[in-house]
Amino acid sequence: MMKPVFAQLVILMTMLTAAAVQPAGSMAGPQKPIERKPGYRQPEQQRGGKQHEVRCPIEVAQTEVTTPLPTPWWQTPRTNHLRSVRIQVIAGEKTLVCLYGAPSTEVLVMRKFPAGAHDCRASGNHFVCW
Repeated sequence: MMKPVFAQLVILMTMLTAAAVQPAGSMAGPQKPIERKPGYRQPEQQRGGKQHEVRCPIEVAQTEVTTPLPTPWWQTPRTNHLRSVRIQVIAGEKTLVCLYGAPSTEVLVMRKFPAGAHDCRASGNHFVCW
């Protein structure tokens, strides 16, 4: 037979272990990961009244040479996955930049800050603006 204090300790440890494996801010149980199709663009989302989440417009960028090539030359389009995001100053303006592909063959897709945003920061694979 377990002593009452030991039984309470076991229950407490079980509850703490269960809480530790839950997603941050959630006690509803494990969540199914969101599946995104290629080319999916999540709209800008308002968060907490002042913050906006801004995602890159595509998950995969396909690039190719658009200059006409003489016969018998050809090229193969490249598929570049979203690698990272950053804030960069371009022409004196802070700009949201999505980087696709490997460092030696980077493809950059960029935009100005959203209307009304005073500042933004890179956060994982998206931006948070306020």
